[in-house]
Amino acid sequence: MPTGTQPLPSPLSQHVGLLLSEAISDRGLAQARVADEAGISPSQLSRALTGKKVFTLDQLDAVCDVIGVDLIEVIAAADAATKARPRRKSGELIHGQFGVSGSPEDMRAVAKKKSRDPGGDEGEF
Repeated sequence: MPTGTQPLPSPLSQHVGLLLSEAISDRGLAQARVADEAGISPSQLSRALTGKKVFTLDQLDAVCDVIGVDLIEVIAAADAATKARPRRKSGELIHGQFGVSGSPEDMRAVAKKKSRDPGGDEGEF
């Protein structure tokens, strides 16, 4: 991966962070202490727990060890929670949202309508 690019946290990663954050809170642990014992910076831990950063597998394993939770159970619980939410297929049209409304038949009719743009502008305004 090129330097400076980070993967965006998926719903699964975000839920893992939520579960770990709850476990840390339930045990009365300080995030700074957990981060120190796991060998990561407090800001990295905070960003991963709030779903702004993705844990590496090694970081996730270390944090789980420090707080005393099973890595596999955390991932399984997060996976089950994210699969319980309805998911849309990539590119699926969401009717009634984002200014799109009407029946699929109406949408097809609009899509088939000829454009009034004469073309030939070569991208100029």
